[in-house]
Amino acid sequence: MAQGMIGTGRHIGAWMRADRWILGQVLLATGLSNLLGLATAVLVMAVYDRVLPAGATTSLLALGAGAGIALACDFALRLARGRLADAVALAAEHRLALAAGRAAAEGRGGWSDARVEGPSAALLCGLGDLPFVPIYLIAIWVVAGPLVALPLVALGGACALAAALAPCIARLAEAERTLAKGRARCIADLGAGGATLRAMAAQEGPLSELRRAADLHVGQAAALRGAVNWVVQVATLAQQAGQVGIVLWGALGVIEEGLSGGALIAAVLLTGRALAPVQVLAHLAQRLATLPAPVRAETARLPEAPALRRAQLRDSGPEFAIELRDLRCRALGSVSLRIAPGERIALTGPAGGGRSTLLRLLAGIETPEGGRVLVDGTDMERFAPECLGRHVGALLDPLWLPDGPLRMAVAAGRGVIDDAALHRAATASGLGAAIDADPRGFEMPVAALSGAQRRAAAIARAIAGRPRLLLLDDPSAGFDARAELALAVALETAAAGATVVMATHRPALLRLADRVVVLDRGRISADAPPGFFAAAASVGNVASSPQRQSIHAGAV
Repeated sequence: MAQGMIGTGRHIGAWMRADRWILGQVLLATGLSNLLGLATAVLVMAVYDRVLPAGATTSLLALGAGAGIALACDFALRLARGRLADAVALAAEHRLALAAGRAAAEGRGGWSDARVEGPSAALLCGLGDLPFVPIYLIAIWVVAGPLVALPLVALGGACALAAALAPCIARLAEAERTLAKGRARCIADLGAGGATLRAMAAQEGPLSELRRAADLHVGQAAALRGAVNWVVQVATLAQQAGQVGIVLWGALGVIEEGLSGGALIAAVLLTGRALAPVQVLAHLAQRLATLPAPVRAETARLPEAPALRRAQLRDSGPEFAIELRDLRCRALGSVSLRIAPGERIALTGPAGGGRSTLLRLLAGIETPEGGRVLVDGTDMERFAPECLGRHVGALLDPLWLPDGPLRMAVAAGRGVIDDAALHRAATASGLGAAIDADPRGFEMPVAALSGAQRRAAAIARAIAGRPRLLLLDDPSAGFDARAELALAVALETAAAGATVVMATHRPALLRLADRVVVLDRGRISADAPPGFFAAAASVGNVASSPQRQSIHAGAV
C-alpha cells in the first residue's frame, strides 16, 4: 500500500514537473477564480443582510453590476484555465506515447494494453481547486461558526472510503488488464491463423475460447466499474448531504436568531465550492488505479544514479572483434567463442540448441545471466546501444516488417537511403526481380509480398546500410534451392569485410562461412572450418558424431 502511494505521488509529480510553467498559470487562474467565488458568497450575504432590510435599491444595482463583472471575469478565467489545462494534458499524453514506444523498442513489456492517455483537463483543474478547500472551510467557520463541522465530516467520510477501496480497485484493475490481454491474444490468434482455421473448418474452437475470454473480461470489468462507481457516488452523496445539512442546521440557527439569513445562504454556497473537489478525488482514484503499471513506472521514474561511464568508439567505428567468455543464460550453458573482425561464422546444430538466443545476445537485446560479451576488447554493456547498433544489420526471429511501402520497410531504422543503395540490397536479397516487375517499384505495399519475399525484404533491410556486423537468423528459410544459392553468392559480395554470424543448416550458406560452430543443448559441440564437415551426411550427424569433441578441442 505504501509503495502504491509513493508511486501515485511520483506519477502526479512527473506530470507537474514537466509542464510547471503552464501549470503555474493554471494555478494562478484557479486562485483568482476561487477568490471571485468567495467574493460572490460575500455579495449574496450582503444582499440578504443589509440591502433587503434597508430597501436600498441603489446599492442593489451597484452590487448587481459588481456581481456581473465578477461572473464575467470568473468565466474568462475558467475558459483560459481550461485551455491551459488541455495543453498540459495533451503534452502529457504525447510524452506517454513516446514513453510507450521507447519501452516497447527496449523490450519492456506491459505497454500493449496501455491506454496512452494523459491527465484530463477537468482532473487538472480539480486538482488546482484542492488547495483552496481549507480556505473555503475557514470562510464557512467565519460566517456560520459550528456549521463548518458538516463539510468537514463529509470530506472525511468520502476520503476514508476512497482510501479503503483503493487497494480493492487496484487489484480489480490488474485482474481486468490481465483478462483484456487474454481476450486480445485470442483475437490476434484468430487473425493470424484465420486461413489455416478456415481450411480445416476449425474456427469454432478458437471462437469458443474467445467467447470465454470475453465473458471473463466483462465480468471483471463490471466488478471494477462497480467499485469505482461506489467511490464516485459516495463523493456525490457527501457533497449533497453536506449542503442539505448546512441548510437544515442553519435554518435552526436563523429561527433561533443566532444566524442571519445571508450567512446561511453564503455558507451553502461556500460548502458547494469546498466539496466540489471531492468528485475530483474520486475520479483521480479511478484514473490512477486503472492506469497500467508500466505507464506509472515510466512517467514517475525518479532521477537515476549516474550511469557507468560509456566506452568510446574509435573514429573509424568498431571492428567487431567479438569474444564470448563463459556466456550463460536460459538457453546457453558456458559458451566461449572468439570471432575475428571480418570473419564469417555459421551457427548450426539441432533445434533448440541456442542459436537464436546467441544471436540476440550478440545484438544486445538480451542480457546474459553470467559471463561477458566483449567487442574490440571492451564489455558490450559499456557501450551506448546506439554506438554499436548503427553498425549492425540484423535479421532476427520473429521476422518483423513495418506496414506500409516496401521502401519504408527496407530503410527502417537506417534513415534516408537512396534508390541505388536500396536496389543493390534488394537485388542481393533476391527481391530485385519482383520490384522491377511491379510498376510501383519500392512503393509496393509490404502486404503484397509472399512469405519468402518478406524474408528477402528483411535481408535487404539488414544489409542496406553496409553494416560491419551482420546477424542473420535462418536467412534462407522458405527459399527454394535456386534462390538459396543466389543468396549465398550475393552475400559473398554484399557482406564483404563485415563480421557475419548466421544461424543456418543449409549447405549453400554453410560453405560461405569461415567456421561452422555446432550448438547442441546450449553448448558448443564442434567448431571447425566447413571442410571438416564435408563428409557428413547431414548437420545432425555431425552434431552427434564421436569426432565432435576432438574437432572442438582442435579448433578452440
